[in-house]
Amino acid sequence: MPPRITFRRALSEKTCEHAARARYARDVRAPYASIAIAACIVTSCTLLTPLDGFDEPRSDDAGAPTSDAEAGAPQPSVPDKPDSSDEPTDETDAGSDGEAAPVVLSEDSFEADTSCAPWLVDRGQAKAGSPGRTGSKSCEICFEAPSAKGRIARTYPAVDPGTWKVEAWVQRDSGSGVCKVSSNGVSSDHPFGASWTRIEHVSTVSTRRNVEVRIEFDSSVAGECMYLDDVRITRVP
Repeated sequence: MPPRITFRRALSEKTCEHAARARYARDVRAPYASIAIAACIVTSCTLLTPLDGFDEPRSDDAGAPTSDAEAGAPQPSVPDKPDSSDEPTDETDAGSDGEAAPVVLSEDSFEADTSCAPWLVDRGQAKAGSPGRTGSKSCEICFEAPSAKGRIARTYPAVDPGTWKVEAWVQRDSGSGVCKVSSNGVSSDHPFGASWTRIEHVSTVSTRRNVEVRIEFDSSVAGECMYLDDVRITRVP
């Protein structure tokens, strides 16, 4: 019987040991395990916190280009603003390379009048006739006798001092001859014929005064006619 008692005692002791371990696990280790689990949960929540701001730029996106210019994409070229010094001003004529526009004293094309007015003829007859160099009419001057020197003139009041240029176109019925242009005591001769010929005369006005411009023709045939058109008088800059 003694051995049987020993086995039972051993079994009882073993049972007591397991019971003690169970109590230890329940009373001692369980609280620590709960603390560990809670710490783990807190740590996990901390690790997950950045997910709340998942729409913020990632750290590996720092320094990435934010525009086509930063990325090196070709940009459209912008034309240079034109230099304002190239634009014409009111004081100069556009296209005259900075030179002042001429002052025009008069322009006569004889299209609107039948008597060539305000030009007046001497030793002949003047009327609006044809052909015209521009338009349909010109001033037609006809002489009454052979070898007559007829002339036509116009007076300009209160002309300012300066250099003035007379431009005109002349033509005769036939043959050739000479017309003389005079103003301010200065005259010049210009040959012309049966086709339109441009003449030019320049003189200087020293003081403000009236100026008469005369164009004189010679004729060797009675009844011969001369033609005057597009008379323009300007002040030379």
